[in-house]
Amino acid sequence: MKPQPVFPVFVGSGRSGTTLLRTIFDAHPDLAMAHEPQFMGSVVRQARRFAGDPFPTADFIDAIYRNPNFRRLELDRDSVTAALEGSPPQDLAGAVRSVFSLYAEQQAAQWYGDKTPGYVIQIPELAALFPEIRFVHVIRDGRNVALSYMERPFGPSSIAEGALYWRSRVTRGRAAGADLGPERYTEVRYEDLVAHPEREVKRLCDFLSMEWHPDMLRYHENAASFIAKSHEPDAFRGVAKPPTTGMRTWADLMSERDIALFEAIAGNLLRDLGYEVRTERSGWRIRALAITENAKWGTRRVRAATVGRLRG
Repeated sequence: MKPQPVFPVFVGSGRSGTTLLRTIFDAHPDLAMAHEPQFMGSVVRQARRFAGDPFPTADFIDAIYRNPNFRRLELDRDSVTAALEGSPPQDLAGAVRSVFSLYAEQQAAQWYGDKTPGYVIQIPELAALFPEIRFVHVIRDGRNVALSYMERPFGPSSIAEGALYWRSRVTRGRAAGADLGPERYTEVRYEDLVAHPEREVKRLCDFLSMEWHPDMLRYHENAASFIAKSHEPDAFRGVAKPPTTGMRTWADLMSERDIALFEAIAGNLLRDLGYEVRTERSGWRIRALAITENAKWGTRRVRAATVGRLRG
């Protein structure tokens, strides 16, 4: 099977606007933009398991259907099996392409793409396996990201944890993107997307070698079905409205202590990205708390990596 010329993949820290961007591009008549099926990253982590010749199609199908998020593609197992057995893939990348091609076909689209924020920490592995992938990294002011997470039952549950999580994801994504170069990686700030949607979407269309289509900014007219099918509808109500600026932000909602703590942890990254930083120098209590939270975060990361290696 000949792959499509460009495979758009949208990444970023959660709660950064990736769903908004995904919904805009999914409104393009030629593109079916998947919403977090997460199976691609999962099978890529198990790449050695699928390195056989001939390609172990049955094992691959079992693996993707064990991933509960794969159901978001709404592809029945018989259709996937028929597609893969009718045109047997030679390798893992070919199998993944076949699944996405089937998804695009069922959405009456020519192209497919994937929006999965978590892939921001898998950019090198995905880029190596799929040379046609182009990554769009959505970046939002981390203080608003932290506040948004604290309203949800998943993800970071404190300002310090939100700062560490945001800093880690954004830093890793930008470092991987710098290695890839501007032909395969670009960034868009959420704030720019909502303030200048047509300008930013046209710029991203150019990056993805796609033609701009006016339907893209009418995405909200057909968002109801997506919201109804989502695993947490309240988290995605915003896509039912056109791009909106002037909403209350961290400057209105965060205490001075929380602002100082976030900026003690992630202020350098905020500055690098051009965001306002209020705290020039935190008090010793805030600095001490930031050091403690950094140490705890590092310990958790080491423990998680060790468990991952043992399981792998």
